[in-house]
Amino acid sequence: NLFDNLSETKDKNEEKLEIHNLMRVPIAMLGYPPGSLKILEAGASVAEEVDNKKLLARFYNNISILHTSRGDSLLSIANSEKSFQEARHIEDIEMMAPVALSLCYAYVSTCQYDKLIDISLAITGLIEKTGKESEFFKTPFNLYAFILALCGMGIRGDFKRGLQISDKGLQHAIKMGHATTLAFAELQQASLLALKGEGKMAIPHCPNSIKHSEDTEWPTILSQAWTVLAYAN
Repeated sequence: NLFDNLSETKDKNEEKLEIHNLMRVPIAMLGYPPGSLKILEAGASVAEEVDNKKLLARFYNNISILHTSRGDSLLSIANSEKSFQEARHIEDIEMMAPVALSLCYAYVSTCQYDKLIDISLAITGLIEKTGKESEFFKTPFNLYAFILALCGMGIRGDFKRGLQISDKGLQHAIKMGHATTLAFAELQQASLLALKGEGKMAIPHCPNSIKHSEDTEWPTILSQAWTVLAYAN
């Protein structure tokens, strides 16, 4: 192994880190072939040694994607959490935001609502602190509005607080005028109101979600909006 022949000095470790980092993109482009995990874990180890939190976060993110591609959701979540925490140490919002979105979905799918709430409020708080509420962070949504809407649905034991957070996301989505984000935010508000037993208040949000879902050709949200409308009636 080429790396085994390099001495353990700071300069050599930096060189190792650079080589491992350069390998991340082709590994991902090749669909994480056999041997990828060993390379990425070695890169993470070196990044930790030299205290490069930014690259450490990136290695953990790649390891998470690798486990996702192999169908291991628990290992994927564990490494996404590591990636988020490392990025959080240095408040790297560009790295944290898309990782947070992936984690939010993972927590919803595994019913870890406490973790959903914690990470949602952490990332939206940092977005506010950095003044990036209008950013999309290379995702299909306005991330600030989207995560607030998702967070509101996660707070099911306190409808008042959940509705406040969800509505905050919806109002920002309306301000942005972004159809895909609006389709989701309107649905989340309608769903939360329907669960609370406020069917009459939920109903007006459903046609809005339906319209935006049709406009953006988003069948998943479209079907859910029709379902919530039927439930609310």
